[in-house]
Amino acid sequence: MSESTAIDRAYQRIVGLVGMARIAATRALEGKGIRRVQLRFDETEIQDDRPLAQHYGFASRPKVGADAVVVSVRGERSAVIVIATNDRRHQIELAEGEVILHDDQGQKVHLKRDGIEIDGGGKQVTIRNAPKLLAETLIESTVDVKVGNVSLKDHVHINTQPGAGVSGIPQQ
Repeated sequence: MSESTAIDRAYQRIVGLVGMARIAATRALEGKGIRRVQLRFDETEIQDDRPLAQHYGFASRPKVGADAVVVSVRGERSAVIVIATNDRRHQIELAEGEVILHDDQGQKVHLKRDGIEIDGGGKQVTIRNAPKLLAETLIESTVDVKVGNVSLKDHVHINTQPGAGVSGIPQQ
């Protein structure tokens, strides 16, 4: 192999180290330990069963059509790993320094400059498997609060004595 051919091959490997593709399909983990995706590089090149590396503690299953940043291990296109994804169809404007966790349905946890906002996107928000929910601050509701089936807004007391007195504070 001539020196110029070796340099050309090395150059092609370096140029091919990082690239862009589109997510063509995703699937469940199926016990493989790392999420797998199908990638479309152009109209003629599709790669199946490519690993999608994600940060510990964060997991996502990108929608078909999302962008994928890929790294070719050793510069070989046959050894592609997805290292990041982005979906331009579902972008949210952020102020500098803000962070948001969101999906395509409007559900989000937004660390804003003036506080934290949780938006359920019209769906129920559930806190599960916690022995206690501790709030070290005032809790306010613009609607009602229920404990079991008892409404704090509309509950009534029965068997009370009429009069102008006010009950005392709850006993500890």
